[in-house]
Amino acid sequence: MTYKPRKIDPNELNSAIDQRKSEATTNNFIKIKNGKHFIHVFPAWKESESSLPHYAVQIHFMIDAEGKFRSYRCAKPAEGFCVLCKSAQAFMASGNEEKKKQGQGMKAKKQFLYNVITTLNNEQGIMACGPKLHDEIQRELNRDLAFGKDPCSYKDGLKIKVVRSGSGLDTEYEAMGEPERYECKDLESQYEYLPQLDKTYDEYTNEQLTKVLEGDTDVVPSSGSRDVKDTKKFSKPATGSTKLGSSLAEPVEVSDEDSEEVEEVVTQSKKTKGSKPSLEEARKALGLD
Repeated sequence: MTYKPRKIDPNELNSAIDQRKSEATTNNFIKIKNGKHFIHVFPAWKESESSLPHYAVQIHFMIDAEGKFRSYRCAKPAEGFCVLCKSAQAFMASGNEEKKKQGQGMKAKKQFLYNVITTLNNEQGIMACGPKLHDEIQRELNRDLAFGKDPCSYKDGLKIKVVRSGSGLDTEYEAMGEPERYECKDLESQYEYLPQLDKTYDEYTNEQLTKVLEGDTDVVPSSGSRDVKDTKKFSKPATGSTKLGSSLAEPVEVSDEDSEEVEEVVTQSKKTKGSKPSLEEARKALGLD
């Protein structure tokens, strides 16, 4: 039987193109480094039930036994309690100053996620920030609304100048709306395929997080998006980092607002010396043994 090549189905090809566009916008983080940046905040993504352009999430930051940076979504909003929060509380109540720092570093940190584009080089992606920068951005969006404008408009949107300075605990941010407005050059790709911010971080049950605490950092999450690249590298632990596996690492003092120095935090944690609370101690504190 002679093979007859099939023609490309236009509908199937267009569907594949649309799917690729959707995937293409879920794998990039916008990193705010020291200096001056100009961003435009996109509106709420299509699937969002809220009109707000951001999504707030609680994240636990840790370092595993191999020195790799890990981030885990807090289970408390979904299940009413979180085994990682309980572990942090156990350390903070220990009476030992070193363990108190460990517990402080293990506490869930609030991250605010935005879909943004940098207006200088048109780089589109997800921007994660702490409360300080979030409050600055919210103020400028609200100010624009007060003047009767739509800050997230694709025709006449707000351009925000963000200035970052310092590092670690001394990191500072300043945001200010610019007189020049933002006009979207590619409406379809930039607005129709915004990443679902609520899917950025994987969701874990307490049962799964207990396995993580025991050293199984490869446990498969319940839901989320594994397509987002550099998720674990973009954000970093505040006040301290907790190491999973054979031992817990020394705390490293860093800021909630400073989201750019993950590799440095990991390196510092590897170099720290002194006594390290064992995982066995952490398990006993939680009643896991």
